[in-house]
Amino acid sequence: MNNTSIGILGPLSQFEEKPVIGGSFRILENGAVEPFLKTMVPKAGTILVRIDGEDVARIAGEDTDVQMAG
Repeated sequence: MNNTSIGILGPLSQFEEKPVIGGSFRILENGAVEPFLKTMVPKAGTILVRIDGEDVARIAGEDTDVQMAG
């Protein structure tokens, strides 16, 4: 995953190894984001698409929220 970033607030997840320094907010980028994207659970009304050989949920309509598994 290139050109992808997410901001996380809270304790370390099962996908992170580095300790949180200076508070609980951090930004993950590129390859570190991939495990989080794979845990996304599509909401009702989604269209599933395949990108680079993997299923990715694209949300239909204006509501673009997703649920994270776990």
